[in-house]
Amino acid sequence: MKRLIFYVQHLLGIGHLRRAALIAEACQRHGFQVTLIQGGVGHGSFYPTGVDIFQLPALKIGSEGFSDLRDANDNPVDALWLEHRKNLLIERVQLTNPDVLLIESFPFGRRQMRFELRPLLESVQQIKSRPLTVCSTRDILQEQTKSERIEETIAILQNFFDGILVHGDARLFTLDKCFPAASRISEKLRYTGIVAPPPPNEFQNSAGNRVVISAGGGAVGEQLMKTALNVRHNTVLSDHTWHFLTGPSLSESTFDELQSERSENTVIERFRSDFLSLLSTACLSISQCGYNTSADLLTTNTRAIVVPFSQNGETEQTMRAEYLRSKQRVFMLTEKDLAPESLIAAIDQALALPPPSHLSIDLNGAENTARLLDSWK
Repeated sequence: MKRLIFYVQHLLGIGHLRRAALIAEACQRHGFQVTLIQGGVGHGSFYPTGVDIFQLPALKIGSEGFSDLRDANDNPVDALWLEHRKNLLIERVQLTNPDVLLIESFPFGRRQMRFELRPLLESVQQIKSRPLTVCSTRDILQEQTKSERIEETIAILQNFFDGILVHGDARLFTLDKCFPAASRISEKLRYTGIVAPPPPNEFQNSAGNRVVISAGGGAVGEQLMKTALNVRHNTVLSDHTWHFLTGPSLSESTFDELQSERSENTVIERFRSDFLSLLSTACLSISQCGYNTSADLLTTNTRAIVVPFSQNGETEQTMRAEYLRSKQRVFMLTEKDLAPESLIAAIDQALALPPPSHLSIDLNGAENTARLLDSWK
């Protein structure tokens, strides 16, 4: 049985972990013995079934953004703390002696993890039976304009990685649209299709008497949740059930505040294991536009309003939303324009659009990833 180690680090949302879980489960079905090395704050609800989980001392970001690394208790971490974590990571990989080492995002993203990933990559180079080393990345990256950073990424990929799995459909997006030097690593690229969950067992794909409002992990969903809660009685859907899924990372104080405003026909929860079934029965979804949310909307073909996250110069969700809007799959509202009046108007306009069009997209990215890793030459 081939041994596979999959390293994943989420810092803000949980999208990276959710995608990794689907891939890990698919690899296990294809006969791999999978160890998922998890570097973020633990979210047991999203862990893959039956996969070995190795939890590193957890890292997350603080109020100063992605350069502000904190431990699980929100304390700043120092060099000694990071050194200890790096040593735990390298030790675990050496003990497992994997046939395949799959690293999520790096070096395209997760540059904060260079303190441990660069030494890890250097250490596996010294192993006599060096594992196949592959980067796992989403199809749309944060746009990169600094030439020195692009060159650093290319050098790491050329020196340490055997391949790059791009979790998207090349008919929709190719890496060169957001990474201008993609042609220099084209021989390493494989497109897997979008990593989407399987459709719900009782897939209804029909407009029901429900509005679903979701914000992924919830770390940056406060404004969306509060605005939707504020307008629910002033829309043409006021007689529908409004079902809010805040995500596990929304602060406790904000969650309690939302709960205090709850009224008839309003449900507020952090998480639902049957989210896709819930979404498939909704007449409208209101959400952000991350990778996993988009995959869910494409799987269920649900009518949707998306408000892409764009703070701190983030561009990925906006690019994804603009493409889906161009295909008449979503109605898009920007974060800066999000207000009660604009959301009410967006609901009217979204409901007036034709039913969501079907897109010919490969949504079998998890299974394709497992097959590619199993047969990589």
